[in-house]
Amino acid sequence: MDAEHFLQTLGDVFLPRPVHADTFHAVSVAMAANLGAGAIVDLHGQPVRNRRSFCASLHVTLLRRFLSGIPALDPLFSHGRNQEIKLLHCRRFFFEEQSFSLFISLVALLSGCPWLQCSSTLQVKDANAVNRWFGTLQQALDKEGIFKDREKALLVPVQHYAESLGELRAALLNWSRTCMSANGRIHVYVDGAAKKCSEGPTRDIDREFRGLLGEAGISCNWIDLSAALSVIPGDIHASHDCLERVRGAVRERKGDAAVVLGSGSITDLVKHALRMEDIAVPFVSIPTALTVTAFTSAFAVIDFHGAKRTLPSRPVSAAFWVKPFLECAPIRMSRAGYGDLLARFVAYGDWLLGYRLEVMERYDESAFRLMEPFAEGIRRAADGFADCPLPPETTACTAAALAMAGISMSTAGETTPLSGFEHVISHGLDFLRLASGRDLVFHGEQVALGSLVSARTIDRLLGLDSLRDIAWRDADVGRSLAVLGGRMAGAPLPPGEDSSFKDPRREKLEAARAEFSSEYRQKCARWAAARSRIASFAESWVDVRRELARLTLRAGELEPLVKKAGLPCRPEDTNPPTAEDELRWAVSFSPFIRSRMNLADLMFWMGREDLVVLP
Repeated sequence: MDAEHFLQTLGDVFLPRPVHADTFHAVSVAMAANLGAGAIVDLHGQPVRNRRSFCASLHVTLLRRFLSGIPALDPLFSHGRNQEIKLLHCRRFFFEEQSFSLFISLVALLSGCPWLQCSSTLQVKDANAVNRWFGTLQQALDKEGIFKDREKALLVPVQHYAESLGELRAALLNWSRTCMSANGRIHVYVDGAAKKCSEGPTRDIDREFRGLLGEAGISCNWIDLSAALSVIPGDIHASHDCLERVRGAVRERKGDAAVVLGSGSITDLVKHALRMEDIAVPFVSIPTALTVTAFTSAFAVIDFHGAKRTLPSRPVSAAFWVKPFLECAPIRMSRAGYGDLLARFVAYGDWLLGYRLEVMERYDESAFRLMEPFAEGIRRAADGFADCPLPPETTACTAAALAMAGISMSTAGETTPLSGFEHVISHGLDFLRLASGRDLVFHGEQVALGSLVSARTIDRLLGLDSLRDIAWRDADVGRSLAVLGGRMAGAPLPPGEDSSFKDPRREKLEAARAEFSSEYRQKCARWAAARSRIASFAESWVDVRRELARLTLRAGELEPLVKKAGLPCRPEDTNPPTAEDELRWAVSFSPFIRSRMNLADLMFWMGREDLVVLP
């Protein structure tokens, strides 16, 4: 086998682009010299930040194919002929020790072949924005040691960023070869809505994607959830009622893999339905807009009678971020995704305070460190949302940051790192709209508004030199639940039906109150247990305040980002507009929405709700 034939065969097997001898030699040298560190390039000439991802593509079947013509390697290769690669839920390949040692020896041998020794210098092409941001993601995961923890490694989806439909087709083909049987089929779930471009005509992304699958020879079963749920195409809400019907659709279709092409809502519905039905197939998300962190997280947000609940779901196996699809989305949807990311600058404060008050049992800054490499990029990206379509740099940074946000929550085991006071404000606003049957505001718009409220409140809190004079409230469950009932009764809802008829909202409101009460009882119990140690918290306030300032962003720095990105700084700026009394109510009700502590709880227990600053 000569060099040309070797490289041609290699390219035909799993690469969409040609392989050059210089590149392969650089790979072999780097891998053989030091597999655990240093710069490694993949066979496209781009940086590789995760050696395990690189090794995953070189599986035994592939080795058999292109090594069969090299007699000198037959004895070596026959030693591992029966070795199988460990496939863990089709998310990441790991070699057993014997197989991995074989691979290292093989690469070292190849690097000594005269026809591969084309260069003694490792040369890497300049990385563009796409590779830089997703390379940053892989680098951050490696630095934090996520892949050394087997359980956490299984929660990290493989990331693919395709700048063209051709790259998407090649990536889908490679993925299908690792995850599908010879005659397998994938089930593709869509919302049935044609995707509206920011500028220009409507684009039928569903049809384009189906065509790509056909070109790649991938058999699929197409499921339009809007038809299955009997709703208007694209108007699917992640509610408990919808979930039960999606479970039925999922239960009837047990293929080789499940793929969601579309929004965060159908992503949450399908991945949670897969978990509930205990269907252990790879789950792939393909976002059609940069809207939420759900595309890579192992959680789903489901609405129960107006009360939002975060539930464990089927972990995502792979996420395909497709630049042509993402550019097609309305700019407002992409801005919403950016708004969801802004929680990174305030939410950790809630977790720190809850832990230091001993109301929350655990605290882990690994998620903060994973998001830290994106902090400056998120700040700079705000300017890009003034353009339409989004600049490539903005698209790549936002996609990678959303991907990492979902991963960081999954590996932390909870959504707390990016979901605090700002998110329960958003859930409160959602409750008002769902209870009255009105259209929802994009989640990220409300999170951006809530993040401003949170940042201003943190600033006021940081201004307190001491907590010694605070008259802390007792955790009287009965009294607290009475407050909850009173605030629900005072919810600014539009007038209901005529009193001579049954008001359909009444049952929904009562069901929601039951959900909220159940959650709040848990929090009250933990607060009662921690109440005796409040003096210790007050004594350590100087240290707590210093840590709080480190983990959060000041309102004066956050507000310009919100404005530049075109996100709402006032309630009336949301779409549809939010009334000022609705935001005020959502803030006052936020202690009762989740079982975990947030800033609103602290203000409530301190008797200092006056510290909460509204726009």
